[in-house]
Amino acid sequence: MSEYGTERAINELKAIFDCQWRNGLLPQIRFAPEGHGYRPDAGDWGVTPEISGPTPLRTSGITQPPIMGLCAYEVFKRIGEEAQNRYAADFTAMCTSLERYHHWLLTERDPWGDSLALCLHPWETGTDNSPPSTRLSRALALT
Repeated sequence: MSEYGTERAINELKAIFDCQWRNGLLPQIRFAPEGHGYRPDAGDWGVTPEISGPTPLRTSGITQPPIMGLCAYEVFKRIGEEAQNRYAADFTAMCTSLERYHHWLLTERDPWGDSLALCLHPWETGTDNSPPSTRLSRALALT
């Protein structure tokens, strides 16, 4: 991985974890402060600092499939030993954030205690605006 690719990957991971909620949720969407016309925007979600805790950017109120541990591991594995040593503190912080996220999933999203996190919104499956997800979103909106 080139140095530019390494820094970009590390910065993206850090930006994701920087917007982690106080309760451990890793939000699906982080909104740019000036907005870019993306809908639903931050105001549509209604997430305030009272709900999320302090984050550098406003966020949605839903999460993604719990693959961030795998993502961080893949970056760590590919950047080489020198970069692994240089970014060791960042990866240690990510591990702490991942523990908080997984704790949140198992306490807030596992109502039956069977270690299976449930999705509350179709976009949390990672399929976002795919045709089946869009149909389900429309059906839920009609109820």
